[in-house]
Amino acid sequence: MSISGMKLGLPDDIEADVGGIRGKCGTLDRLCSTMMGRADDLEGNFNDAASHFTDAVAWDIQGATTTEIAKWEEAGAALTNGAAILRLWADDIETYRETRGELEERWENEKSSAQSKVDNPWHYSLGRSAIIVDVLRDGRSDREAEQIEKLEDIRRTLLEEHDTAWELLMDRAEQVEKDLKDGPSPETYQRILNAGHLGWRHLGIFVPEEGPPLTEEQGDEAAEELEKYLQDPDGYEGNISEVLAMLTLVTSSGAAAVRSGEKPPEDYMDFLEAFYERLDGSLVNHEGPRGVLGVVDFLDGNDDLDQELALGFLSEMGDGILLLSDDSVGGGWPRLPDSIQMAASGPQLVPDEMAMEAGYSFYDQNIWGQDVAALNRLLGGGSSDLQAGQHLSASLALSLGNAAEAHGGSGPWMEDEDLLGLIDVSARNEDAMHKIFTGEYEHPFLHDGDGNFKEHIAFEDNDDFINTALAGLYGNDWEGEDAAIAKMTDWISEEAWDDDPDKRERAAEAAAGVIDRLTSQEVYEAVSGVGDLDVTDDDFDPDDVASSFTELNSEIASSLTGIYESYIESFAGENGFEDGSLDLSDPSAADAAWDDDKGVFQIGVGDRLVFMEYLVGDSESAERVVTATEVYGEVQMQRHMEGGNSEQAAWNSARLQGLLDTAFSNEAISRGLEVEDAQEKKEEVYERVAGLGGDALGMVPKVGTALSYGADYISGEIIDGIFEDYVVTTSKGSDYTSEAAMLNSSRTAVLERVMEGSGGNFPTESSGTTDMSAQEARDVLVEEGVVVEENGSFSVERDSGKWDSGKADSNVAAALNIVLNGAEVDWVEGHPETGEGASVNGTPAHEFANDYVGSQHPAYLDVDNMLEFGRENMKDLYNRK
Repeated sequence: MSISGMKLGLPDDIEADVGGIRGKCGTLDRLCSTMMGRADDLEGNFNDAASHFTDAVAWDIQGATTTEIAKWEEAGAALTNGAAILRLWADDIETYRETRGELEERWENEKSSAQSKVDNPWHYSLGRSAIIVDVLRDGRSDREAEQIEKLEDIRRTLLEEHDTAWELLMDRAEQVEKDLKDGPSPETYQRILNAGHLGWRHLGIFVPEEGPPLTEEQGDEAAEELEKYLQDPDGYEGNISEVLAMLTLVTSSGAAAVRSGEKPPEDYMDFLEAFYERLDGSLVNHEGPRGVLGVVDFLDGNDDLDQELALGFLSEMGDGILLLSDDSVGGGWPRLPDSIQMAASGPQLVPDEMAMEAGYSFYDQNIWGQDVAALNRLLGGGSSDLQAGQHLSASLALSLGNAAEAHGGSGPWMEDEDLLGLIDVSARNEDAMHKIFTGEYEHPFLHDGDGNFKEHIAFEDNDDFINTALAGLYGNDWEGEDAAIAKMTDWISEEAWDDDPDKRERAAEAAAGVIDRLTSQEVYEAVSGVGDLDVTDDDFDPDDVASSFTELNSEIASSLTGIYESYIESFAGENGFEDGSLDLSDPSAADAAWDDDKGVFQIGVGDRLVFMEYLVGDSESAERVVTATEVYGEVQMQRHMEGGNSEQAAWNSARLQGLLDTAFSNEAISRGLEVEDAQEKKEEVYERVAGLGGDALGMVPKVGTALSYGADYISGEIIDGIFEDYVVTTSKGSDYTSEAAMLNSSRTAVLERVMEGSGGNFPTESSGTTDMSAQEARDVLVEEGVVVEENGSFSVERDSGKWDSGKADSNVAAALNIVLNGAEVDWVEGHPETGEGASVNGTPAHEFANDYVGSQHPAYLDVDNMLEFGRENMKDLYNRK
């Protein structure tokens, strides 16, 4: 075999028309552009400022549903990604064919070199004598054999290289098939970007589930590009839209991961940290805030910038800070740039060395005010379903609260809008709010590495720091804009009876913390309106007393009332009422711990009094508290009805009713009202509740949940029945606590049960008295509207507001007693009377009804006596801590 006859022997080339593939890619681009109404962009470049899919669609899609838009976006992503994947496949084919050509060329070159060596022996030796010897020995054939052997080795090497290229092409073919089916992998996205078949803008518009990897260097470079653009927008020659698109991809992917319960890619978090770190050294803003917040201020207030681009950067940078701050997704306080940490902490907390490193001789209120405005613009522009981290959330709430306490509001350095906007963002992090109210939160600038509180000129300890902030947040009139403050506690009642026991415990701990801190002397003086005024002074002028914070801030009042409703069993607890004397001291930490089995935690009597005083300070909340308390009393009566335990049920009801009545009294005293005025105010609340009838229950849905969970003595079915049938039983607060009113309420409850058991008939064995016969008693009840007849069947009307007489009417009371003496309670274990000489099968119904009141009314009087407070001892109560 000669050298010239040797062949490399490559396998057949792949059958593919690269030109045809690229042509079809163009078709996909044009189809996508047409589908999105972008006839002027038939190549699918998306070079405008649109950074989200809905912005990129030129059609009017306001009427489209979320599902329709999602399908639309999915189709657009499939088209534009498909075109890019196929272009990359065409590149891969061309690369493979170039490799084949290079291998063929190298083979031919090697053959030519080998033939030359055979034809020219002087390659091996020098001088004429060597040629003569070569001819004599027939050296040509030896040389050719040697070269052929070397060419065989070279051919094997080249074929191995081809096999590698072919395997790579087949791997790419397999990946293309997978990418077309499932969407590009992160590696494919990276190759597509590197090849220029897609830009970052495409990935921002059609956000992938898993985007290409990024580096800290790219984050630094992105920030540098943004700086260049801001310094000279008109002269900037780069592609700032691609920078925004890259940032959009990072934040959108991170947000999507968080929403699905996962963490963003760590390289994306590294990208964000590097991006903000570079911007924190920026000097583009010479007149306003510095660092990242200076960039924000510059973006927000510069008319020379493309406004769509500026808004896009503000939004994505806000999301980026939220993600980077969130400990639960791999972020945290240490990863935040200094300018954000300083704005979140305020002048009272920022270390001097940090301020000097930022270029300030002192971080004062004026600088902070500018920073707070920029920070609100930044975080307020972020996604509402992302949360700030625990440190950022808690630090913001507490620093702003301390500012509000010091200046009676937001102060001259910042606007209410900025303060409340940042509180709104902070309140999203429920763990942070839990740590604030429980006192577990430790600010990084106030504590050392071992958790010890550092000496501070303004705060004695961590509790002082937190309580002062709460006094500022809750002790001001937010003029109808208090919803943000309310959100700090809204979640507690929402999670109080969650299926997750960890959430129940977290909510209960926070509720206990809210009650404890808001009823402390420091906070009470700030929020109640009493302050340092002496209500025992004869010259006390109620006009000098500000309104209670709940009266001024109805959203806050509503949120705190939700806590009362959710933990109503705890408010009715017996701790502090033992042995017939009142103990105003707080329960121990062990006693106050959440008992998930019973659904309660202990609250000090003094804390309950002050907290309930807050609630009745707002008219609508007072209505809810009254309704919830009456429902609770009804449940206690039903407890007696079902189990016959009159004493325990009576005391539960008496304690809560006594606390409520005293709360009304204390609120009136705090406002400087006289006894008659206080009673009139209280009765007005009861009348409004009575006017709502059964609709009042719509205000307190959480009570039913709380009682169903905590009251193991009452089934959920009975609780539901109370909520379905119960109507307000009184129209005046004074009536509720009269013995006659209680007796009639108890007797009608028992009569209702008796009549239900008899098919809607009156008891037949009733015995009259000398003043009223059994028939006359029945007639009285029907005539007064206590019993209603319909189609020959009788039922009890529990709503005393529909009776012709009052709830405490003595004639009705006598009639009820007579009717019930002909019935027996045989449905309660332990109450049927049996044995020799027994004349009945159960306890007489009138005695059973009277047993409850016989326990409840004295219990209420005892509680009322224990809780009787006048103006002369109000200060002792409020200053107990």
